[in-house]
Amino acid sequence: MAKDRSPDAFQPDEEVSHAFVRALDRMSVEGRRLAEASPGPLQEAIHVQRLLIKRSRALLWLARPVVAPGIFEESRANLRAAARLLAAHRDVTATRLTLEKLKRKTSGRRRKALAHAARMMSRVAEAGEFPDKERHLRLRESAGVFGGAVKEIKGAVAGREAWPPLAGRLEKAFRTMSRAGKKATATARAEEFHQWRKKAKRLLYLLEFAGAEPKRRKARLIKKVDKLQAKLGDYHDCVVAGESLRTKLPDEPVTRAALARLKKREAQLGKRARKIARRIKPDA
Repeated sequence: MAKDRSPDAFQPDEEVSHAFVRALDRMSVEGRRLAEASPGPLQEAIHVQRLLIKRSRALLWLARPVVAPGIFEESRANLRAAARLLAAHRDVTATRLTLEKLKRKTSGRRRKALAHAARMMSRVAEAGEFPDKERHLRLRESAGVFGGAVKEIKGAVAGREAWPPLAGRLEKAFRTMSRAGKKATATARAEEFHQWRKKAKRLLYLLEFAGAEPKRRKARLIKKVDKLQAKLGDYHDCVVAGESLRTKLPDEPVTRAALARLKKREAQLGKRARKIARRIKPDA
């Protein structure tokens, strides 16, 4: 489903540079708030922090034509570093949730295998691999790296007046996503599907940024791109779950049955993603 209106959306009477800095400021404040909060619902806080990082990466790509190449690469590397600090927790959580969700769609022996695998993955986390204290420290460290990257990006665009037209950058983002989709479809490799998902998510964030009040055709496009990246996200979660099972539960009798069900689900999601992509047009 399409999300609510983005709080970072560019206003028609607003300078692009002003909207860009305003969005980064909001995300930086939100990142600090998440890190400074008491270790309560850490799973949700980590999820939101990862979304902030992804949105800022999309904005950095938007501003690429006005950012010096060296600063662009350094800022992108810092944002990636902030995301990596949360990646291990994300993989364990995604694996458990994927197995539980897939269990509800399965019956018989494979349902039991998925249920058992989900319980085992929960025990992996509860056994101390990702205790709350460690997760909170990683969240705070990630927020610090993220805040530094945002400050660097803002400094890089300060005083820049010749911003690229939003329409041109959106068109390029759409072409990039389309090429990634064709490559994923041609190769059927999980790595290419992951790249496709990242490009689709970037396009989604930029579409949301480009208009606070999208007209009907633009709103339909946003909804379709959102649906595509969600399906590709489910596909990637199945891949991550499979890798986690092979790594953390290689000797469990249920692992083979769970992996077979995950592989079947990957094929289904890949097919659905391709079907959605065929209905997405830049002027839809």
